[in-house]
Amino acid sequence: DVEHTLQSLSLEQQEEKGNSSSASSLAPTRVVVGHSWGGRLALEYAVAASKNIDMPPLEALWLLDTVPGQAHESVDQVIAAVSDILWNQEQQQASKLDRNELVKTLTQTHGMDLGVAQWLASSYNSKTGDFGFDLNLVQDLKPEFANQDFVGLLRIILEENKTNVDRTPTKVHLVRGGKNAAWSVQLLSELEALARQFPKTFHIHVLPSAGHWVHVDDLPGLMELFARHS
Repeated sequence: DVEHTLQSLSLEQQEEKGNSSSASSLAPTRVVVGHSWGGRLALEYAVAASKNIDMPPLEALWLLDTVPGQAHESVDQVIAAVSDILWNQEQQQASKLDRNELVKTLTQTHGMDLGVAQWLASSYNSKTGDFGFDLNLVQDLKPEFANQDFVGLLRIILEENKTNVDRTPTKVHLVRGGKNAAWSVQLLSELEALARQFPKTFHIHVLPSAGHWVHVDDLPGLMELFARHS
């Protein structure tokens, strides 16, 4: 079995982009956006880009409610719901749900918020009954959440900005869901200290009405942030 880590997945991402038959015609990656788990992977990619002179530097890295430490409790809810649905369809040879039926199942049977259920359903293929992500891989990577040195990786990017003055600096934007209680006072204090140390390249934004799923809870507010800092 192949052991997956956030860093190994980031390296795979870089290799796939470099080995693509159309790589020479593709515009270089300038902005990377990641939510929650995706933000952790985006952070690893940005660190690699900041240190590798053969990779074009990122102009911006957006981390959407990517909270350091343990995975957000809603991740367990999503994993449990998807596991149950896939099991029912495979083991009980149940007919494939269409997207409307899936949303109904997620909200009524699994107690998921409507917006999150609709977002999850957007990656669902009603013909095959599969979701657009590898559930086993997500489960394997979940322990990695607590092992990632989130603040340390941020600092690497921000320090590289100061060291490599000939390269475009990477601006890091951390968007926090104001209703997500996982952001502890100690953690926020540490991140705010980093923002004071690197005021031109590290920015913390808050969407007060959003929980963990910021792109679901306040998409207009998020798009306004993107537009303001593009």
